[in-house]
Amino acid sequence: MRNVVRGLVFALLLVPFSRLGAQELLGITSASGNAAVVRIDPATGGTTVLVTTDAIGYSGAQMAIDPAGRRVFFQYPNFLYTVDLSTNTWSKVAFADCCVALLWDDIGGQLLGVGNFGGGQTSVARINPATGAATILVTTDAPGFSGADMAIDPAGRRIFFQYPNFLYTVNYATNTWSKIAYPYCCVKLMYDVLGGQLLGLGFFGGSQVGVARIDPATGASIVFATTDAIGYSAAQAAIDPMGRRIFFEYPNRLYTINLAQSTFSNIAFPSCCLPLLFGAATPVGSPTLSAPALALLLLALASCALFALRVR
Repeated sequence: MRNVVRGLVFALLLVPFSRLGAQELLGITSASGNAAVVRIDPATGGTTVLVTTDAIGYSGAQMAIDPAGRRVFFQYPNFLYTVDLSTNTWSKVAFADCCVALLWDDIGGQLLGVGNFGGGQTSVARINPATGAATILVTTDAPGFSGADMAIDPAGRRIFFQYPNFLYTVNYATNTWSKIAYPYCCVKLMYDVLGGQLLGLGFFGGSQVGVARIDPATGASIVFATTDAIGYSAAQAAIDPMGRRIFFEYPNRLYTINLAQSTFSNIAFPSCCLPLLFGAATPVGSPTLSAPALALLLLALASCALFALRVR
């Protein structure tokens, strides 16, 4: 029965990422003086401004994307911004909790934050983007965190984050947490939805940037793709969950890592230092599943049905 439920959750998780067809690589820039959301072409490096706000700054670690709702959230001290890419409009509300890392929960349809929220330890909170109200769900013993070094597993209802020498797992369904020793400092964490695995972008003891599978129960990290980049910024990286690609920047270059093939490519990218996000597809007619997503959805549902028949 547990496998049936997990299969159904996985099938449902595919819908927010794919129901609007092809998705996009996005970035936030303040090149014009105000924070703006731009579309990035990963094949050419070209950028197109979509929406410009009145914010005169931003933090790359303090932003999130709602793929189905086509919204981007980001902070500028004392304000929480919501950018609606369906209408090319934006709004902001007062937000008292400075420097909170933002994550979007696709299954729960909610904005989550990791931060101190006025206390001395790191907590996970539910954030209302319409009011800025934050409701703490669980508090850990970590006295600090890095906003760029965290990831969310919506199906498993887990958030992963680092505090030097430790990897934390927070289950926001049961409001519990655990931690393990983790020797690799400052790794950019991402969750591979289709692969069902935690990934990290970092050096892992080497001199070039690589991608590793991370076991959150043991901390074991297995590198399976290495690039020629000798540096990166954790805030300037994003994962394409359906295409199984990771994008990251190294000054003047935009890298694309193909997780399925363990290969990489890079192109010239003159727009330095853009925090990256992936999702918020441009609407194309009526909402429909893309062909790959439809095949995966049918496969997941068929697996659930087969398992249910076998256990009768």
